[in-house]
Parts: sequence; C-alpha cells; structure tokens
Amino acid sequence: MGRVLTGYAKAAVVVASLAAALSVTSCSDGAEAEPTPTSTSTESMSSPSPSSSTSSTSSSGSSTSSSTGTVNVPAAARAHTEEGAKAFAEFYLSTYSQAAVRADSSPLVSLSDTTCGGCKSLIDLINGYKAKGQHADSASMVLDDSVLRADSSSNRPVVDVLAKDKKKRILNADGTVAKTVAGAYINFRLTLVWTRDGWKVNDLRVVQ
Repeated sequence: MGRVLTGYAKAAVVVASLAAALSVTSCSDGAEAEPTPTSTSTESMSSPSPSSSTSSTSSSGSSTSSSTGTVNVPAAARAHTEEGAKAFAEFYLSTYSQAAVRADSSPLVSLSDTTCGGCKSLIDLINGYKAKGQHADSASMVLDDSVLRADSSSNRPVVDVLAKDKKKRILNADGTVAKTVAGAYINFRLTLVWTRDGWKVNDLRVVQ
C-alpha cells in the first residue's frame, strides 16, 4: 500500500463513550453533548487477524465499482492504496455529517460493514432524529488531518482522523430548536476492510 505514515500528535483531543456525554473543549458554551462511538486508548487496538478480514469481506453488501449502495464514492476514496484508505475514512465522516442534516442514515449503512458497532451507533443516532422528525441544521464536521497507523495492513488499514465537530442545533420539523449540541475536537479511529465493492468501515471509535 506504499509508505506507512507515523507520528500523529494533536492537542485538545476528546475521549467519549456511548454511555456518557462527550466531553468538550473550548467549543462548549453549555450546549449538550452528542453520543459518539465507543472510546479506547491508543494502545488498546491490536493488529487484526487474517480471518477477521475474510469474515468482514463476506458480510458486506453488493454495489458497483463506482458507488456503494446509495452513495457515489469519490474516485480517490475507491483506490486500494494508502491514500485511498485515508480518503475513504475522511469521506465516511463527511457522509455522517451530511446524513445528520438529511436525517437519512442510508448512506452510512452503505459504507459500513455489518459488524461495525461504532457505525451502528451513528446510524442509530440519525435514525433517532428521523423518528422524531428532527435533523441537524448544518454539516458540522470539519476534517483536519488523517494518518494511516503503522499497525495497518493492505486489506485492513487503520486510519486516525482528527476532526472538529462544530456546535450545531438539532431542529424539529417546524424549525424550532430541539437542542443544541456542543462542539468538540475528536480523534476518530476507523478500521477499514477491502471488499469486492471497495472499502467499508469495519470498526469506528474515538481515541485519545
């Protein structure tokens, strides 16, 4: 997959868990926090085994080479390369941000492996908005940097993406504000798997 990048140090990274509200940095002004994928320490993820990669591949849905389900994946994010993996990880997070505005989780479902628990938490969050007739007022995710971790493999890369999730409002169907979600700096870790249809997210979590 080419050169593996190392070294990724950023300040103000936030750790969260599904059961607790997301801690925030200076972006917060009393707004409530949003649940995020399960957190972990940077040391807790071990290199995946070949058998887990095979299992993940077989569980993914079918699509064309230029799209995944309902999503048109950019050419850069379809490449089976180091840069392709990083581009796909960034595209996934951008897709989540846009899906929250539309209250439509189908794009994330298309890009996620069926075994990804962190993906399911984001999908469930958006489905919760839809059930209540709500949606985010803006695509709040601003991506800063992405790095392929040294414990990656060519078919199962692990990508760290630092992002700023800006403060946003969750609106009701009539335009009134249901709640305000505080902003935060978040270090996402996405484990991808290469399938016959291209990349899928196999694991998604927040790390410190």
